[in-house]
Amino acid sequence: VQTQKLDNVGVFMYSNEAQAHSSRLPNHVPKEVKQERYRRLMEAQYEIVRRKNQQRVGQVMQVIVERILSEEEQEMYFHQMYTNEFEEEEEDASSSDSNEDDDDTEHVVVVALGRHYGQCPDIDGQVLICLPLSDDDMMEEPKILPGQRYWLEVTGFSEYDLIGIPAEP
Repeated sequence: VQTQKLDNVGVFMYSNEAQAHSSRLPNHVPKEVKQERYRRLMEAQYEIVRRKNQQRVGQVMQVIVERILSEEEQEMYFHQMYTNEFEEEEEDASSSDSNEDDDDTEHVVVVALGRHYGQCPDIDGQVLICLPLSDDDMMEEPKILPGQRYWLEVTGFSEYDLIGIPAEP
């Protein structure tokens, strides 16, 4: 995993299946060993994905919209965005001399989920499609439709998911 630096990997722990030939073989790996191997592999892969996602920030890519989010889902994804990868940015900002709120901070709302050409549905990460808002804006119905492709600029990431706003190709 560390040599090939794959974008996505599927990882699972072996489990006995009564019909499988392997269930009748001797010397099964103990559960604790399987769990430790799984944990180490997932940690290594997460670091690779984190670095790759960091490199994608600023890139413009085409994304297909899978679905529009409900208001409850928008709130959940917004919270996810700002409690994962953005923690590092907040720590950096808090260590600087300026801890005051910045009135020019752009606020966004996550309105839809999509994926780019390298993401498999329901397995890999996804793209959180955001629309920028100012404090005075009222949210209009998004002009984003499921099944359509849009160009987005990657503005950040949250764990395995990319975050983007509409952009020109």
